[in-house]
Amino acid sequence: MSSGSPYYSISGLTPDALSPRKEICNYFSAYPVYSIAWSRREDRNSMFRMALSSFMEEKTNKVQVVQLSPHHDSSHTPERPDFGLVAETSVEYPMTKLLWQPSGAGYGQPDLLAATGESLRIWECEQTGEMGEMGLYKSKLNLRGKMNTRADYSAPITSFDWCQVDPRLIITSSIDTTCT
Repeated sequence: MSSGSPYYSISGLTPDALSPRKEICNYFSAYPVYSIAWSRREDRNSMFRMALSSFMEEKTNKVQVVQLSPHHDSSHTPERPDFGLVAETSVEYPMTKLLWQPSGAGYGQPDLLAATGESLRIWECEQTGEMGEMGLYKSKLNLRGKMNTRADYSAPITSFDWCQVDPRLIITSSIDTTCT
């Protein structure tokens, strides 16, 4: 095992060879964290990546994408976190749930992140090719769609799920007792 690498030495491309060491890793967010979701993509550039959202009483909240650094070590301090920020966007209200698109969508498909709050939002997470902090490539979150449950009013969406069989389908639930 090479020093400083979160991955076992790769002698072949088996899942065990790409597994992280068994340890507790940390990310120290600048914001109170409300919801999180692991990325479901299996390609090397997306492994050990997650989205998280803040819960702040102000009208500016954050959705962040963080990824395990290839240079992390076991010190686990705020000065040396294990995960680095690769993308961030602002939203008005806290997101009640985050989910990455199911992995069955295929490698040629965009990397989509869905979130609910006062509406359903879908972002495409796209690498910029620019090297960021901690040896990680930066990404950007491009808003692909925003939908309310009904046109005449907007009840908060409390939860949702992405269909594993057909990733084009998402079901939402709302405090007004509807599932859409």
